[in-house]
Amino acid sequence: MFKVLSGANGDKPRYRMLWKMGAGQGMLKASIAKEIAALFVLPAILGVSDVLFGLQFFKKLLPNPYQGIWMPFTIFGVLYLGYYLLTVVLYQRIVLKKR
Repeated sequence: MFKVLSGANGDKPRYRMLWKMGAGQGMLKASIAKEIAALFVLPAILGVSDVLFGLQFFKKLLPNPYQGIWMPFTIFGVLYLGYYLLTVVLYQRIVLKKR
């Protein structure tokens, strides 16, 4: 989140140029949401797959290591989605100031 937001000021001219070329506010917001989603999705997929494969090593210690795995994944998904939405809103506020 902080890496994305720290580069937001450098992206202002790019979005200003898109605005001048005729891109609407909604299109710019959708573009920002998709751009940031790409940065959030890959780490989430890698993290979930790491946990799923990592639990294979605990099969000798735990009879069923995947039992109840949905609960932590649900909590992770909700928190991660909130973190993503917060990043998108803050980024949009920095880059898309009132014209």
